Amino acid sequence: MIRARRELAVATQPTRHRTAKNRYPLRCEMCGELYFVDEGTIQRVYSALTGDPSNIPFSCENCEAGFAEASYL
Repeated sequence: MIRARRELAVATQPTRHRTAKNRYPLRCEMCGELYFVDEGTIQRVYSALTGDPSNIPFSCENCEAGFAEASYL
């Protein structure tokens, strides 16, 4: 069961290129780089945007790691 969760988490990670699962382009709100995400992710982003279109709730893994690292300093 843990292996299945881990595989699902990896399968739904944003990618730098379009894949069969990650078909939707989305820019990171921090660095502006283009990533491709799955349908569930794009739906969550668009749902959040209906409340405040100026806030794109998506950050790439590198920006998230940098933000987390900076918060510990």
